[in-house]
Amino acid sequence: MPVDSIQLIKKAEKDAKKIIDEAEQDAESIVSSAKKQISTIQQKHTDNAKEEVEMMIKNAEKEAKKEIKDIEKKSEQHIEEITSQASKKIDEAVSLIIKELSQGE
Repeated sequence: MPVDSIQLIKKAEKDAKKIIDEAEQDAESIVSSAKKQISTIQQKHTDNAKEEVEMMIKNAEKEAKKEIKDIEKKSEQHIEEITSQASKKIDEAVSLIIKELSQGE
């Protein structure tokens, strides 16, 4: 094989190796960039999910407070009704006792 042919083959091998090395570097760069983008997207989704959960918790707390107030109000009304009924029963009992005592005289 002539020297020129050997040199051309060596140059072609060198050029091919350079192209392969550059392609590997480009591939590594693309993979690295993709990983960063994936990480950014995952973080964004995580942040969004966290915000949604926090909002759901706040809404649940508001609803719970509202329900507690409603229950307290109903309880107070029920207590007032029971107290009123008890007061009437006491008045009726006192009247009955007075009536019985006055009839016994």
